[in-house]
Amino acid sequence: MREQRGPRQYSRDKHGVNDTDLIAGLNPEQVTAVRHETGSLMILAGAGAGKTAVMTRRAARLVRLGHAPSRLMIVTFTNKAAREIKERCHALLGDVASQMVAGTFHGLILRHIIRPADRRGLLKPIGFARPLTILDKKESDTLWKSAWKTLSPDAYQHLTFVELDLKKSRQAIGLLRAQGVDLSTEASRADSFGLTPDEQAVERALRTFLTQKRLSPDPAHTAPLLLAVWSAYHQSCRSLNAVDFDGILTLGARVLAEYPDFAQTRTRLFSHIEVDEYQDTNPVQNGILDVLAAEHRNLAVCGDDRQAIYGFRGSDIRMIRAFQNRYPQVTIVDLIRNYRSTPAIVDAANNCARAMPNRLSTSDMIADKIAGGSFVPTANYFPDDDEEADVVCAEIQKIREGGADWRTMAVLYRQKAVKTKLEDALVRHRIPYAVVNDMGFFDHKDVAYMVGIVRVLLNRDDYLGWKRILSAGGFGVSAKALADAMDKGAGAWGPLSRLVAARGEKTAQIRAFMSHVERFSEQALPGDLDVARLTAGFPWTNAPPQDFPDYLLALWTHALLPLLRAEKEQALTRRFKTNPGGMARKQELLEDDLAACWERVQLVAELIEGLRQKADSWGTVLDDLSLQTDVHDDDKDVVRLMTIHASKGLEFDRVWYLGGADHGADEQFRRSADELEEERRVFYVAITRARLGLTMTGAEWRFLYGQPRQRVSSPFFAEVVALFNTAVRVLEKASGLSR
Repeated sequence: MREQRGPRQYSRDKHGVNDTDLIAGLNPEQVTAVRHETGSLMILAGAGAGKTAVMTRRAARLVRLGHAPSRLMIVTFTNKAAREIKERCHALLGDVASQMVAGTFHGLILRHIIRPADRRGLLKPIGFARPLTILDKKESDTLWKSAWKTLSPDAYQHLTFVELDLKKSRQAIGLLRAQGVDLSTEASRADSFGLTPDEQAVERALRTFLTQKRLSPDPAHTAPLLLAVWSAYHQSCRSLNAVDFDGILTLGARVLAEYPDFAQTRTRLFSHIEVDEYQDTNPVQNGILDVLAAEHRNLAVCGDDRQAIYGFRGSDIRMIRAFQNRYPQVTIVDLIRNYRSTPAIVDAANNCARAMPNRLSTSDMIADKIAGGSFVPTANYFPDDDEEADVVCAEIQKIREGGADWRTMAVLYRQKAVKTKLEDALVRHRIPYAVVNDMGFFDHKDVAYMVGIVRVLLNRDDYLGWKRILSAGGFGVSAKALADAMDKGAGAWGPLSRLVAARGEKTAQIRAFMSHVERFSEQALPGDLDVARLTAGFPWTNAPPQDFPDYLLALWTHALLPLLRAEKEQALTRRFKTNPGGMARKQELLEDDLAACWERVQLVAELIEGLRQKADSWGTVLDDLSLQTDVHDDDKDVVRLMTIHASKGLEFDRVWYLGGADHGADEQFRRSADELEEERRVFYVAITRARLGLTMTGAEWRFLYGQPRQRVSSPFFAEVVALFNTAVRVLEKASGLSR
């Protein structure tokens, strides 16, 4: 156990605090931001400008000035970013940093607004009779698919005609929810058309939105159909007493709006608030921030509108650009020094940024990196994507032969379809690689099963957890049977127990698992967990589990691994059915697949243990688990393949931007000015991921979505070339390695 220490002692000077160590190595702009104490602050942090160092050192200085660390809140967009910030603060302050509040918008709103409101009974009048359940992405996806299936054949026909599938419809609804438009949770009286007043307002908002975004030639007909899908999804959530990620934000905003006295107690929770990646916020998040900062106005936001690329998820670039209108007395600090990339890469990024209208920082970034300065960004044009893939692989191999690790290299792309030929080439060239975010970590079945185990252990009435486990099959009770047996608003344990009792020996395996759940439910607090008592008397195949992660892995192994193995064996048998000689390969693939499964569930078990160590209740563990979205393994020495959006916040020595030279070629003909401008910012983000070397590629013919398509040059790349003169070397056709 780490030795507990108090805050480090520093002598105070005439400025109130000795911050020599905090400003050491910082440039003048960074020092100004770190030393800002009261009032609003906007830090314009260009790519590679050291914003995390500024935010953490500013927070540390506030603590040294006497502000209680428990009243400092730092808001991030990923759990990984929150962990990094807390680790850095701990290095500066010692164990007192553990009192600081750092997390994602969703986690902080749930923990400091929704759960306290629930404990005070404030959620019951607005439709939540029981403790709230948080849907994770997988559960939300399942409910949306079910809602989509409720549409009539005529509705399907119309939505197909206007090219609105489930994905696009969800995106449109999500954009509206980010603006604060949502269906209410409580039941209300319908009008003669079957619509509640709340639904009437939402339908009008849908019509307006469809018109503005040009998503349908007949908004009056389309809006009611989208509302029907939305309402069906909403009713499913209500029946589970649950909200999804978007619902956390809108419910938090609603609680603050409907209960002014409660909102005032939230305003007094924190003395200072810092927000990272502020360019990615939406109106709902900003409304909540304004309430939390209403009394002290000590709101510091850090962002860069040049990197605002999540408009399709509901982020609104107007939030950062209008911050000064909401906080007229704001101090603005522009961090213009780039500590990440070579001068040539920084110049390329500057040239891209100059074409962006209305950007907040009109200054060019200044490169502060000298090492590797001889490299210049390169663009290679190829006749087709087969040659493109082979040349990129040859370049990767050459850099590897020069002593570089695979992990220092990444290939980015705007569309996932672009990487198909490259993956084939990587396999041929025997280059190890990993596709980042191609499939979400929690979307893997093995992970979903493990999460199901944890959910029912922590709450045996959790229907969604039981549904995950029973979906594996082979238990004698199906998820559908459980759903049919449940009463509206009731928990799952009673109906499941009755089904198991009625079906006798068929349910022996699930009955054994339920005995673990029953014994676990006797545990009071996470800190009181006694694994030896939990496992006593059970006939374990191997040695009894020694700790909580080992216990979770043992349950997964006994209850679900045999079913998972059988499922994977069947799938591989079908694959090799016409190739009898491939049976050896089948067994090899099966073992590789199961090994990858084991690595993932181990990671989940370790994650749960980390959450348990910090939690004061099992409910907190369950909340934190539901909000995990960015779990992955970064340690493997492989080349990373990822979309530009997935690369946000990352950096690599060498970057290949696959299809970068034709990025936006399609968008310029079919997108609005705002959407096309966001594509330019995506292009900018891709450039700024590279530290030492950047290669953009283009292909005259590219195989996309099952057919060859002719491509044209990117309008964004043309801007960079025109402004950048000779620093970017363009090869009309690459016949070998670029140097």
